[in-house]
Amino acid sequence: MRQVALLVLLVLPFSALSLDFLVLGDFGWTLNLTNGPIQSFDAMDSYVSTHNEISFLISVGDNLYVKNETDPTMEDVNLMMSLFENRTHLKDKYIWGIRGNHDCTQRDPWFEVDNITREHPTWRMPGLYYEKRFEIAGGKRVGVLFIDSCLAICANYSFDNNSNTQHDSANNFMEDEDHRHFGFGKLNCGDSWIQQEGQKLYTWLETTLNSWESDPSLVWKFSVQHHPMFDKYITDELNLTSNLLPLLLQSKLDLYLCGHKHYASHSYYPYDQVTPTHTTLLSQPHCVSEQELFFSNYQLREETYLKGYALHQILQGSTGGFDSTPVCPGTPTMGRYTWLNNRERGGFTHVSVKEDKIIVKWINVKGEEIYRVNILNDQMF
Repeated sequence: MRQVALLVLLVLPFSALSLDFLVLGDFGWTLNLTNGPIQSFDAMDSYVSTHNEISFLISVGDNLYVKNETDPTMEDVNLMMSLFENRTHLKDKYIWGIRGNHDCTQRDPWFEVDNITREHPTWRMPGLYYEKRFEIAGGKRVGVLFIDSCLAICANYSFDNNSNTQHDSANNFMEDEDHRHFGFGKLNCGDSWIQQEGQKLYTWLETTLNSWESDPSLVWKFSVQHHPMFDKYITDELNLTSNLLPLLLQSKLDLYLCGHKHYASHSYYPYDQVTPTHTTLLSQPHCVSEQELFFSNYQLREETYLKGYALHQILQGSTGGFDSTPVCPGTPTMGRYTWLNNRERGGFTHVSVKEDKIIVKWINVKGEEIYRVNILNDQMF
């Protein structure tokens, strides 16, 4: 029997004061590598050359956009991996990956798990979902959940604090075929294997989060997945906000790293905010392109929060650089947005973690910082 969920403990040198990594998403455009991805990866290579603290990379999915989506080839893989391996400062960095919706259309769900690392050892994807605990300093660690959101969306699972009842969430909020295709990206939630694996995913999540509660060394808790929970284009991803969000809130996660939408943004959900219940799809308001939006009275490019205040959604889906998702500023959402940019083509995100703070920086293809979020561990002050 294949082992789906794995625990990987990665220990950094004791002298390391921070854990630094880059986040990239929606980048594997193997149909044409002459434009968007090239600029982003050149910028990343240059950035890492002057930031020696970067330990590894995280892909939030859509690793392979290929001509035959159901049956990718190793030629497609080799072309995708050339983005890393042909660049001096990226070629030796581990890439911890998860599937996106384009990867989930592959006939063999294990294609990227089983095949890429065999020929490209820097690619690290030990399962469809898995856990890692990174050491920072002084015995303190960062817990990271790598979640297959294709399975989470289609799971036959429901979070209910009162009765722990389960129902078919895969059909509960996805009755509109156009919305299902457009919002989630060609997911076949009617497939019984996908629903069953989604249920196994949630069982693993509950078990893993329970184990985290008994680990006093975990200072910060992150999750990595492809689909965002909150959205300013169509609507919130209702299966995720109904089932995954309360599970993560219950365990007080700090960062939710995601992609899927081809822009960059920051939003958050306060732990003490009452969760509204959505049972119907919301109407789509006016949408715009080529915008940078600030959702407050002040156009601040740096925001600071205290740990324990909110779960922060860190979205980076613009690494591919070939298009951008429109933005609908009036779309109702459970997330509180501070900033969103679908004007920049390409880019990546730098996450720096210390025991006393997290710094998240969005970087454009010129290597410039365009937005920053700081989260302070007030227990350290």
